[in-house]
Amino acid sequence: MQAKAQRIRRYETRETQYGQNKMFKDDTKKFYRNLGMKNIKAREPPSMAEAQPYWKSLWGEETQHNDRAEWIKREQKRKVIHMDWMSIRLRKLLHICLKLTIGNLLKMIKYKITDLKLSQLLTGILEKTSML
Repeated sequence: MQAKAQRIRRYETRETQYGQNKMFKDDTKKFYRNLGMKNIKAREPPSMAEAQPYWKSLWGEETQHNDRAEWIKREQKRKVIHMDWMSIRLRKLLHICLKLTIGNLLKMIKYKITDLKLSQLLTGILEKTSML
């Protein structure tokens, strides 16, 4: 009996999710309205004269922070490794070029390889380039 009740609950949950997903896709306003959220009306953005004093009050004043905070000590102890993204990109690009070149070469001579050793050599090269 409990198994059937659980199955019905799962079905009803899935049906509700499906309906909400469909409503969100078709009519987002209606979806949020059904969730009980009020409509948010857009206001005019503040003028430059209002915005400048606000941001100056946030960023213009010097403040003292807790230099002895625990999280700062943890971050200073942690070893940060600087990754050279350019070399990683170049290595991936080289890998792709080699793979495409050798792949095209294999396609061109696919039916003309008669020597088993040549075939094994080319597949070995392919395996090595996939490890880069």
